[in-house]
Amino acid sequence: PFKASLNRQGLDHIVNRLQLQLGCEVRNFIN
Repeated sequence: PFKASLNRQGLDHIVNRLQLQLGCEVRNFIN
C-alpha cells in the first residue's frame, strides 16, 4: 500500500515541490 500511494501522485508532488524550491533558490541566487 505504501509503495502504491507513493507511486504516481506522491512522486509528482515531490517533483513539483523540488522544482518550486529550486526555482526560488535560483531566483534568490540571481538576485
